[in-house]
Amino acid sequence: MNDGALPPIFLFDDEDFLYVFDSVDLLSGWLEEFTTADACFDSTGREIDLLIDEAGGVKILKISDSRSEEKMREKLGRYFSRHLKTARLPAARDLGDLVREVVDITGSMRKRS
Repeated sequence: MNDGALPPIFLFDDEDFLYVFDSVDLLSGWLEEFTTADACFDSTGREIDLLIDEAGGVKILKISDSRSEEKMREKLGRYFSRHLKTARLPAARDLGDLVREVVDITGSMRKRS
């Protein structure tokens, strides 16, 4: 059985841009001009399968029962190297610490800056 996604939610688009959502409701109601998500994770590193409709509405289809921490760290590393050239991915060993540090650096974004 899948438990609910634990925020913050990390959504990566097909250009490795990161969107951080403070709640599942914000993610679910989010509208943006793109039709694909490359990867999505909750704060515990569980992958989230999404359905993005033609209007850009987002719906959570499934939350993985297992963690994909390595994949999440890899995606965060690509985001930092590609889009935040003035910042470095925090070297936190604990995923919870990494999540807090990434949110401190990036904030909670709704639109591409």
